[in-house]
Amino acid sequence: MGDLIELSWPSTSTNFVLESSSSIHATNAWSPVTDPPTQVGEQNTLLLPTNAGEAFYRLKSP
Repeated sequence: MGDLIELSWPSTSTNFVLESSSSIHATNAWSPVTDPPTQVGEQNTLLLPTNAGEAFYRLKSP
């Protein structure tokens, strides 16, 4: 995979939004990840570059 990170979560989690932040402690600094995931089997999968610096990810229910 090189300079990419692979994130995956169950494709049945349709009501969730993937968000990212540069700080895990910031409560209002989370932003939606705009890249669409690809469904692979029963998983949503997203490849993101690692050259953007430190990042944290979460799935949030709207």
